[in-house]
Amino acid sequence: MKNNIEIAVDGYVKARERFFSINRAYLDECKKARDNVVILTEESEIFLAIREVISWAVALYERIDKQKILAIDKHFMSGIKYIDNVIKHENTKFSFYTILRPGINISVEVEGDPNLNIKNVSMDSCILWGDMDEIPTNKHNSSQRKNYNKYVKRQSVCESVEKINDLLRKYYPIQ
Repeated sequence: MKNNIEIAVDGYVKARERFFSINRAYLDECKKARDNVVILTEESEIFLAIREVISWAVALYERIDKQKILAIDKHFMSGIKYIDNVIKHENTKFSFYTILRPGINISVEVEGDPNLNIKNVSMDSCILWGDMDEIPTNKHNSSQRKNYNKYVKRQSVCESVEKINDLLRKYYPIQ
């Protein structure tokens, strides 16, 4: 019989895979529309999926001895916990675009020194963490909000999930 930690790990892994699957479908939809296109969707599945990932990730993170965690990881996870707390506790109505928003990842390959030569440029649709400016700040979440703004805001959601995954992998048997 599985214990509570094993169930939380399973929940996190399944939520993470569901998020990546839904994200891939969204990106495929963007590419079908046209190269370098971002689609503003009213589809809430991606929001629901990332909500599950964050909920399970925070539940697992809360069980880790904080003395073993690097300061930079603590700040990052504090920003992730801000998202979790806003979704769970905020009474103000807000659009899910406040938390997640479409964006573009631009990759540039450069060679040469001192004369730089741009070799390849690619642009891909992605999902970014939103500004959350319409969420009121309160005394309970001000440090988490500062960490969100510094370490999470406007970053790629997929890269953040990978970062969460790398952190949790240090403490749990996550594939």
